[in-house]
Amino acid sequence: MNAAFNNIHPGMTLEDALKILETSVEKLHLDSDYYMAVAHLLNFPGVATEQALLNIARNESSNQVIRLARRKAIEVLARLKCVDSILIMRDCLASKDQYLVENAAWGLQQLRCQDTGIHQIMVDLLSNKSQNKRVIIQSLASLGVTDAFGPIEGLLNDEQPSVRSAACSAVIQLSGKRVLLPELEKYLVSSNPMNRQLAIQDIIDCRGFEILPSVLSAPVSPVFRLRAISAMCQDIRDRSRDKQLVIWLDRLLKDNPNYIDLVHCYDSVPCGQFLLEELFQPDFSRCYLALLNLSLHKSDTLWPLIISSWHDRFNIDYGAHYFLMQLFRLVKSWPLEHINTIEEILLSSISDRRPQFAKSRPSSILALSQISPSKSLPLIRKWCSEQEMADWQCRYAALMVLSNHTHDDNISKVIYHCMADSHTFIKIRAKAALRKTLPLTQ
Repeated sequence: MNAAFNNIHPGMTLEDALKILETSVEKLHLDSDYYMAVAHLLNFPGVATEQALLNIARNESSNQVIRLARRKAIEVLARLKCVDSILIMRDCLASKDQYLVENAAWGLQQLRCQDTGIHQIMVDLLSNKSQNKRVIIQSLASLGVTDAFGPIEGLLNDEQPSVRSAACSAVIQLSGKRVLLPELEKYLVSSNPMNRQLAIQDIIDCRGFEILPSVLSAPVSPVFRLRAISAMCQDIRDRSRDKQLVIWLDRLLKDNPNYIDLVHCYDSVPCGQFLLEELFQPDFSRCYLALLNLSLHKSDTLWPLIISSWHDRFNIDYGAHYFLMQLFRLVKSWPLEHINTIEEILLSSISDRRPQFAKSRPSSILALSQISPSKSLPLIRKWCSEQEMADWQCRYAALMVLSNHTHDDNISKVIYHCMADSHTFIKIRAKAALRKTLPLTQ
């Protein structure tokens, strides 16, 4: 889970949150107050927090306000590693609230529950037709419950693709046999974008390194692909793979639509207005297809359409915003009279601290370095600094920029400094930049 979203109420104290939870439902200012307070307690580990959360987790009220808060309390207790909540989570597995059951199963996985009796309750849930089985399958596989192998194998033909995908991953994990990886790989190009995203998590869970190239070309948000490569490659000790790893990372940060396995296609080439609208679609396969076609359009016809929608649309939709930053880099030449405005947009994106817009920042660094090298180069030292730039993807993008410049003493010093970065990928990229052994990627 992204820690950037943990503290969305920075002014709220522990005492404030506890006071809300002591208030009766009838006297709440908003129905969402309980849920908000429970979620915020994640920022205050300790006895008082755990006791308040345990009280909510035990509350079996049918009131919707309580039910929502109870689900969240189970999640937060798990994230706080509160082992005292295990028996409460066991009891939650018998609830008619299927979302509470899912949270309890996930929580037991996070707490690494080794109680075989609880494991059997979870296995029995796999035959409950009213229960969503995906999270339960994931939890049993992660906990290494071999008694679940038979029931999970029986779900390989379940009617729900997300259940089949999770079952594939679980069978691989519990049996050690990799023959089902090609079947799991098929879900990466599902017609349903959610199934594609879920398949990536399933591949991560079973450490499907063999099909990582297919993951990296899947038509989903780069956030999911970056998660996969981070989960499967960051701790690899075999440094002989570093060159391939950097090629993958470079390609992923550039995210050229030519390297994406698109699910959709056009019968005829649409107009620019239609293609720009497609960038707002939740299905990233449609977005990448539109981006691929937009990159072939003339910039002077695109610019009026872009700028007319910048403030009230692109700048508030984080998906479309990302693809617009990509478009700035992919289109070869923008009207000279508008370069200053584009530079301002890109610099604003790089400094944007809205968590949802984080994936736009490295793209903006790459775009600015291509459109206005004279603007980007003086800022590279700052962008490469771990103290100045917390996002490793941005530091990586800055190193990519430096790799395309002739090395002088100043550039070499910045790269050498990156060799001491705390993130494995930055150190590997800095080493590659110094050696200049990599081919240019698109």
